[in-house]
Amino acid sequence: MQRVKYKDGISIIVTLYNKEEYILQTLNSATNQFEESEKYQVIVVDDGSKDRSYKIAKDFLRKKKIDYKIFTQRNTGPSIATNNALKFVKYSYI
Repeated sequence: MQRVKYKDGISIIVTLYNKEEYILQTLNSATNQFEESEKYQVIVVDDGSKDRSYKIAKDFLRKKKIDYKIFTQRNTGPSIATNNALKFVKYSYI
């Protein structure tokens, strides 16, 4: 079995379910901790939200111009959402 090699940096995983009131605060908090020169990515998993959470998160990430991946899935709970996000991790720290 081949071992995966990750780049130095940080991958931030955010699971999201009907949190349109809080998602901007969460993403601001996560991204404001880094300098522009630091290597990091943000992975947002929308776990089947029925509100505007996905759109709000996507608009925020586009405007920030950072390395990100955002996707939606049917509601399966935060554990499975986190496991699905792990497929997109680029960096050695999560």
